[in-house]
Amino acid sequence: MKVSQITFVLVWTLIACISNSLAQNSRFDHFDTRKGLSQNNVYSLIVDSTGYIWVGTLEGLTRFDGKEFKIVHSSPVNTNSLQESHIDEISACPNGNIWILTRQGEMRLYDASTEKFIFFPDSCFSPARTNLITSMVSASNSSLWFTDNKGLYRFNLPNLKTTKYNVPFSGGFIQTFGKDDLLYWGQGGIFQLAPALSEGRNLQQLYSNPVQTISRVFNDSLLIVCSDSVLIFNLKQKKNDVLTTNNRLKEALKNTRIISAAGYKDEIWLGLSDGLVLIHYQNGVQDVSKFTYDPYNNHSFHGKDAKSLAFDRAGNLWIGTSKYGISLYGREKNLFKHHQISVLSKADQEIDPVRSLCKTRDGSVWVGFDRSGLVRTSPDNQQILYNDIHFPNGKTSPIARVRSLHEDSRGNLWIGTNQGLCIYNSDHNVVEAVSLAFGWEWPSVCYFMKEFDSGKLTITNNQGIGIVDLQKKTLRELPFPDNQLSPIRSMVRDKNNNYWIILDNIGLFKLSPDYKITNFNSEPNYLTNSKLYTLEITADILWIASSSGLLAFDLNTEKVVSTYHESDGLSNNLVYGIIADANYLWLSTNRGLSRMILTNKHFESFLPDDLFMDDAYYKDNKGVIYFGGYDGYIDFNPQTFQREQITPKPILTQLSLNNQRISVGDQVNDKTILPVSLQKMNLLQMDYGPNSFALAFDAFPFNYPDRTYFRYRLNGLSPEWMYAANNENRAVFANLDPGNYDFEVEASLNGKNWSKPTTLSVEIIPPFWQEPWFEIMLVVTLLILGIALFQMRVYAIKRWNNQLKSKVAEQTQSIEKQKK
Repeated sequence: MKVSQITFVLVWTLIACISNSLAQNSRFDHFDTRKGLSQNNVYSLIVDSTGYIWVGTLEGLTRFDGKEFKIVHSSPVNTNSLQESHIDEISACPNGNIWILTRQGEMRLYDASTEKFIFFPDSCFSPARTNLITSMVSASNSSLWFTDNKGLYRFNLPNLKTTKYNVPFSGGFIQTFGKDDLLYWGQGGIFQLAPALSEGRNLQQLYSNPVQTISRVFNDSLLIVCSDSVLIFNLKQKKNDVLTTNNRLKEALKNTRIISAAGYKDEIWLGLSDGLVLIHYQNGVQDVSKFTYDPYNNHSFHGKDAKSLAFDRAGNLWIGTSKYGISLYGREKNLFKHHQISVLSKADQEIDPVRSLCKTRDGSVWVGFDRSGLVRTSPDNQQILYNDIHFPNGKTSPIARVRSLHEDSRGNLWIGTNQGLCIYNSDHNVVEAVSLAFGWEWPSVCYFMKEFDSGKLTITNNQGIGIVDLQKKTLRELPFPDNQLSPIRSMVRDKNNNYWIILDNIGLFKLSPDYKITNFNSEPNYLTNSKLYTLEITADILWIASSSGLLAFDLNTEKVVSTYHESDGLSNNLVYGIIADANYLWLSTNRGLSRMILTNKHFESFLPDDLFMDDAYYKDNKGVIYFGGYDGYIDFNPQTFQREQITPKPILTQLSLNNQRISVGDQVNDKTILPVSLQKMNLLQMDYGPNSFALAFDAFPFNYPDRTYFRYRLNGLSPEWMYAANNENRAVFANLDPGNYDFEVEASLNGKNWSKPTTLSVEIIPPFWQEPWFEIMLVVTLLILGIALFQMRVYAIKRWNNQLKSKVAEQTQSIEKQKK
C-alpha cells in the first residue's frame, strides 16, 4: 500500500473521533488568570444595570469593563474591601449597587455612588444566618430577598431589619421575573410573589412539580428544568410546551445534567455538566446545537461545566465555569460561521494559514494551505487531508503552497500548487498533476484562475496566461513580454472586454481585446507604489486592494479617484481580498473584516482580532462568502446578514487633575471635588488655576474586543465634535477660562449611529480677584481712596493758600512799616 493511501485510511479513522466537534461552527472567547481574571473558579457571574461584568471567584471579586479586569482582593486591614476572598453569591440592584456574599457569610454592599464597600453585621439578617444563604436577589434598591434551607427572607436596607415569610415548602430558591415579580421555586414547585406580599397577599402557585432550575425566556415565559423534562411555561396563558420530546435535544442531554439556563430572543441556552446546549425555539424546537471543549479548536467552549449564564444588553452570553474561567459567546462574532481545520495538528493550525478556498457542487468545501496540503470538508462535516500529488509513472510529491482553487463548469476541481497546476480525480479520490489528466504541463504556482467564458478556463502563472478548452482538454498560451514576467495575482474583465491584471510586485496592467498590454504606474494614474493584491469591479469603478489601503480606480478616466485607509474606517490598511455583493464591498484585511456601503462609502468593521490572508476569499454560486486566514475560515450569507442595531450608553468613569486620578472623597486644596462617583454627578466644580484635567469615559454594552467609537465636545469652549482615537477614551483640557461649560460625550458601535449624549456641567470657579464681590470691593476701595486723596489735596491746597495768605499779609505789613 502506498504512503498516500495509508495516510488516507488513517485520516478517515481520525474523522470518526472528531466528527462531533466539527459541528461546532460557533466561536467563544476565553478569559482566565492570564487575561486578568482573579482566579479560574467562577462561583457567581452577573451583568449589572450599567453593563459591567461582575465575577465572584475563589480569590476575590472581579469587574470587567470590556478592556481590563479590576480585582478586589480580600484584606483584613482595609475596611473598603472584603475580609474574605471566596465569593459565593453576587446580586445587582437597579441603581448599580452590588450585594456580595462570601463563603463564610460575610455580607457587603458595594455602593456605586461612593465606590465604597459597606459591611453589615450578622445581626442585621437575624433570624437567618448568612453563612447558610442559598440564593439572593435585589429586585429593588432598598431590599434584598434571600433564602436558606428553612425559608424566605427580606432585608430592608433603610431600617436594617430582616423579615421572615411563610412559604409553602422549605429549601427553596428566590429569583426575579420581570421588574417587580419574584419567583420562589424548588421541590414544591413554583410560586409567584407580588410586591404586595408584605401586605399579607397569598403566594400564587404557578407549577406544582419539583423543579431543578428555572430561567426567564422571551417576555412572558419561563424555562423549567425538572428531573425528567425541560419545558417552556407561558405565565400569561398558563400553558407549557415540553421540549424534551425533541429527539435531537434528548440526544444532546443524554448522560449530562442541566445546571443553569438563560434565554435571549428565540434562543434558549442550557448550561450542562459537560458543556452547553443552544435551542432555537419558535413555536417549537427548530434546531439544537451542543458545544463542548474541542482540543483542535482554539475557539471552542472552554471548560467542562457551565455554572453561570448571563446575557448583556447586546445579547452576548457570559459563561462562568469551574476551573476554566469565563467563556464568551459574542453575538457579533457569531454572525459568521467559524471553521477550524481539525485534521491538522494544533501546531500546524497556528503556523499554516488558509491560502485558498472553493466550494464544489457536491457541497464540499476545499481549503488549501502553504505547507499542510489540501483539506476537503464534506457536507456532513467530515474532513479529509490530501498530502500528495500524483504524477505520471507513479511518482508522487507533497502538496504545498496551494494558492488557488476553482471548480469549472464541468465539475473539475483545479488546484494551483508550487508543483504546478493539478486536478482532483474524483474516481480515485486523489490529486493529480494536470499532465497526468490532460497531457500538458503548467509549471510554477497558479495564483488565479477563472472561467470568464463557459468552457474556457483562464489560468495564470509567472509567464503569462493560458486558456484551457475544457471540452478538447487543450491549452492555448498567451505569454507576457520578458520585462513583465511575474505571477498574476488577480484578474477581472470590464464591460469593454478589457482584462485588468495585477502582476505581483510590478503593478496594474490592462490587456485589451487586441492583446495590447498597458502598464499603469503610480505617478500619472495616482496609483500607490505599494503591493497590489485583488481587483473587483462595480459599475465603472475598479476596486484595488493594496498594502496601503483600498483604491477606487475610474475605468473611464483610468485614474485613481479615491483612496481609503484606517482613518476612513477600514479595519486595517493592508487589504487582501475584495468581494462585491449588492450594495456592499466585503474586504478582508490583515486585522479584521470590513464592509463598505457603496452609496455613502461608510465602513463597518468585524472580527478585529482575526488575521486574514491574501488569495483566501471566495463566493459560491448561492452567494455565500468565504474568507480564510490564521483562524481557519469563516463563511456567511450576505443576504441574511443582519447586524443588531444596538446603541451603547456612554458613562463618565474617571477624573484626573494634573495627571493625578481623583477618587470619591479626595481633597484638593481643602475641597472635595467628587462627593459621589463621576457617573452620578451632574455638576463638576473646580478652581481656576494653571492646571489641566481629563475626563475618562466608557460605554455599555460593548462587543469584545471593545471597539466602541467616541466623540466629545466642551460647549462653551468649542461646538465642534472631537473624535477619540482607538483605546484613548478620554478628553483632556488645560487652562480653561473661568466660566460654565457643558461636556458631552456620545458613543457608537459602528461610527455611524450615535447615542444620545451623556452630559456633565463643568464650572471653573474664578479666582477671588475675578469674583464680583472682589470687584465691588475694589471699586469701593478705589472710590474711597480717590475721595481721600481728593480731600487730602483740598486740605493741602487750603493749607498752602492759608500759608500764602499769611505770608502775603506779613510782607504787606513789612512794606507798610517801611513806608512809615
